[in-house]
Amino acid sequence: MVKDITQIFKEIGFLFVLYAFALYTSAYNNNVYFVFIFSVFSIITLPIRKYLDKTAIFLMLFSFTFVLISYTLNVNTKSHFQMLCHFISPLIFYVFGRYTVDKLNKKDLIIIFILVTLFLFTIGTILSVYKSILENGIVSLDRNISIDGENSVKAATLIGLLLSVNLAGIGIFIADKNRFKSLTSWIFLLLCICSLVCNMHMVNRTGIVLCAIVTVISIMYTNKKHFMKFIFILVALISLLWLLIENNIIGSEIIEAYEQRQEYDEINDRGITSERDVRWLFSLKQLFIHPFGWISIKHSLNDYAHNLWLDIARTTGLIPFTLMILASINCIKDLIYVAKQKADMYNILILSLLVIFLISLFLEPIIDGAPLYLYLFLFICGITRQSIIRKLTTT
Repeated sequence: MVKDITQIFKEIGFLFVLYAFALYTSAYNNNVYFVFIFSVFSIITLPIRKYLDKTAIFLMLFSFTFVLISYTLNVNTKSHFQMLCHFISPLIFYVFGRYTVDKLNKKDLIIIFILVTLFLFTIGTILSVYKSILENGIVSLDRNISIDGENSVKAATLIGLLLSVNLAGIGIFIADKNRFKSLTSWIFLLLCICSLVCNMHMVNRTGIVLCAIVTVISIMYTNKKHFMKFIFILVALISLLWLLIENNIIGSEIIEAYEQRQEYDEINDRGITSERDVRWLFSLKQLFIHPFGWISIKHSLNDYAHNLWLDIARTTGLIPFTLMILASINCIKDLIYVAKQKADMYNILILSLLVIFLISLFLEPIIDGAPLYLYLFLFICGITRQSIIRKLTTT
C-alpha cells in the first residue's frame, strides 16, 4: 500500500499534499483556508477546460448565482473565504475527481486514493470522539464533541455527517472476494467499525441506518442469486438481537441512551424525522413565495432546512436551487449506470459512497454546516463520470 500511495503522489504531485491538508482539517474552523488554497492551486494546475461537461457547467452557474445573490439580494454573514470557496470549489472538486481518474487510470490505485481520502477526512474526528469515550464513557448524553485543537465543540449531527463516508467500508469488505488477504479491505472495514462506534457514542441514528442500507445494497449487488438467503439471515440476526435486549440478556448504556432519545422525541413530538419533514414542507412553501431566498425571515422553522437543496434555496432562492438539482440529477444518472454494471469492488465503492452522500445531503444542512462534505460528493461524482468515460466500470 505504501508503494501505491507513493505512486499516487508521483502522479498527482504537490496538489496531493494540499488536498491532504484540506481533508485532514475537515472538522476545524479554519478548514476553509486550506480548501481555498487547494482550489486556487488547482485552478492554476488542472486542465479545467478539458473537463467542462454539462455537470461542470451547472456547477459553474450554481456557484456564480449562489455567491451573486448572497451578496446582492441577501446580506450573507459568512466569511469572504467561505464564499470564495463556494465560488470556485464545487467545480474544482468535480474536475479534480475526473483528473484523478485520468492520471491514475488504474482501478486499484483509484481505490487506494479514495481510501486515503476517507482516512484523512475522518481520522481527526475519530480520534476526538475516542478521546471523549475515554473521558466520558461509552455514551455522550450531551451529544457534543470537542475537537482537538479547537476551542469550540461540534454537535453530534455534524460529527456523524463527517464520519458517514466511512460506512461504505462494509460494502467494500463484502464485495472483495479476497477480503481475508486484502489489507485495503480490512482498513475500509476498520474505518467503518470506528465510525459506527463513534455514532453509538453520540447516540446518532442516521449512521446506523446508513450502514444497514449499504450492507443490504452490497449483498444484493454482489450476491443476486442468494440475496433472499442473506436477507433471511440478516432478519434472523436482528430478531435474535432484539430478543436478547428485550429479555435483558444484553443490556448497555448505549441501548438506554437510544431509548432516552426516543422518549425525548416522543415528548417533544419530533417523530422519527426529528422535525425535518416539517422543515421541508415549510421550505417548499417559501420557495414559491420568496424565489430569491428567505434567510432573513424570522420564523421558528427558518434555521436550517436540513436538506442541501432546500438550504441552498433558503439562502439564495430558486435559481441556484435548480442548478444544483440539475447537477445532482446527472450524478444520479451515473450512479444508476454503475449499478447496472458488474459487481466488483470498484463499482461497489462508487455505488456505496454515492448512496451515502445523497442520503446525507437529503437529511443534513450541508451548505452551511459542512461545505467540504458537498465538495467531496462532487469529487466522487467526477470520479464516477470519468470512470464511465474510460470504461473502468465495465472492465
